[in-house]
Amino acid sequence: MAANPRPNVLWAQDNEKIFLKVDLKEVKEPLIDVTENDIKFKGVGVGAGGQQLYEFTLNFYDIIIPKKSEYRVNARSVEFKVIKDGAYFWPRLTEQEKRPTWLKIDFDRWRDEDESEEDDLKPPFPLSDPNIAIKELEEKLKNDSDLAWKEVKKIYLFIYNLFQFIGFFIVGFILVDGFSDQTTDTFANLFDRAGGILAICQIVAVLEIVHPAVGLVKTGISAPLMQIYGRNFLIFFVIIPESNLHGQPAVYYLMVVWTFIELIRYPFYALSSIGKEKEMLTWLRYTIWIPLYPLGFLLEALVLYQAIPMYENSGKWSPSLPNGYNFSWNFPLWLWCDIGLRIFIGAPILLRHMHKMRMKKLGGGSKKKVS
Repeated sequence: MAANPRPNVLWAQDNEKIFLKVDLKEVKEPLIDVTENDIKFKGVGVGAGGQQLYEFTLNFYDIIIPKKSEYRVNARSVEFKVIKDGAYFWPRLTEQEKRPTWLKIDFDRWRDEDESEEDDLKPPFPLSDPNIAIKELEEKLKNDSDLAWKEVKKIYLFIYNLFQFIGFFIVGFILVDGFSDQTTDTFANLFDRAGGILAICQIVAVLEIVHPAVGLVKTGISAPLMQIYGRNFLIFFVIIPESNLHGQPAVYYLMVVWTFIELIRYPFYALSSIGKEKEMLTWLRYTIWIPLYPLGFLLEALVLYQAIPMYENSGKWSPSLPNGYNFSWNFPLWLWCDIGLRIFIGAPILLRHMHKMRMKKLGGGSKKKVS
């Protein structure tokens, strides 16, 4: 099914705002969805292709403020005033470097970076007043500092995601290449070879809780917190301490599932951090979880179930009274609780989160009309 045609969209900017003009006549009740990252438009009007349904999506170069942005429907066009989150002159409008053919510059409204909307007014102070120069210098330094910080963030996030991709690529190579070894302890050998690298990647992955906490990425903290806890608890407190688990097929297949997920996720975020998002990789990122996430939860529960009798026999992590700390703990009982938490609480929350992200990125959900 062919996509609806795009209308011609004209754009201009100043330091604080983006101006968009959708070249459609006689538009009534358009569907408009504005987020901090993009704008989606859908409406019936008269454009270059006659009267029909037109739509477009613009992924912005940087963050905007939806609550402060406005639009109005005129007889000959639909106009937007979009407020930037940070006052500086964008090098381009869209996240991707290549500009769509239907997006054009509004030369009638364009203002240079060094111009202001008050150019035709008299200045409030004499031009020789040093306060004016000081204020302009402070604003320029602030804008330069903001731009430098954004570039540092991009480079850091790219390097982080590239490091994680390389780590999981090595793990995946070991798991796939070593599977042809038909000795009786194949799975145990593969864990010994790949488990250490996987553990390093999961230690580094704790930064994915730090990134949203300090504002490096514009995502929530709850989803990465649940995922990092779930994996790291399994690796460092269940699998690694119990050598009898190393040769279990469920542990091998769990590592395979985790690796396949990350071999898609980290390249996607690495390219996205530098504005090089690829359509196929985006589709895989928001689709491959559909079979792999449920399979991963089932394998995690199976590994925990297999670990319970082993920890009952060894008594590891289960201090009993009397002891110097006057404290006792039944670790196998906690493993039973962990199984329930993963299957009945963690899995629904993360699957719902991924579904919402997929609807937002790939479409298929209902759109809200913004007033």
